[in-house]
Amino acid sequence: MKKLLAIVVFAGLCGGAHADPIGPTCTNNSCFGGIYQLVYQVISPTEYLFGIAMDLSNNTLAAGTTVENVAFKVTSSTSDILSAVLIGTNAHGTWSQPTIGGLANNGCQAGPDAFICTSHTGGTAQLADTSTILGWVFDVTVTNASEWKLLTASLKVDFSGNGHLLSEPITAQPGIPTINPRCIPVETCGQVPEPGTLMLLALGLFGMALALRRNVG
Repeated sequence: MKKLLAIVVFAGLCGGAHADPIGPTCTNNSCFGGIYQLVYQVISPTEYLFGIAMDLSNNTLAAGTTVENVAFKVTSSTSDILSAVLIGTNAHGTWSQPTIGGLANNGCQAGPDAFICTSHTGGTAQLADTSTILGWVFDVTVTNASEWKLLTASLKVDFSGNGHLLSEPITAQPGIPTINPRCIPVETCGQVPEPGTLMLLALGLFGMALALRRNVG
């Protein structure tokens, strides 16, 4: 009985919709064993929070490789973006306020490409062979709500040393962006409870209450 209750409660907490990650293998073979996500939260029709989450604990990069630049694209053109602000990150070192442009092996570049890009600018860069799940959170405003391209977003990450550049399509998923994302790879990342999830949770809590009442009785 107790095992059944535990399973029901676990299903209620960990089921439901989640942000679908890419990796550890990707279409362009550039995930390098990492798992990546892009999560968004709506502030207004034209302002969203975006969170990049990366689990690099099982990456295939050479020891000592660092994360130098991170970028994502959710609009078609730089002219669509009114502002982009890096709110925070748990990655080592100092990171720049975003450049609106592109990202190549030589870093963030202002230009016509609509990537929102932040660079490591000082201190010790984040090692790619870390067990920490890395997070960056951005506040982005566009001129018109129709400009968001959440289903056809892109993600780029520049790793130092060997010219390794992740460049992959990614679907932005609803969730709560955080600089300390602990839920990769799948179960609860960017979780948005669904009716079935809430029902399972309610059943689990009801079962626990019933069991406690019997034990007290």
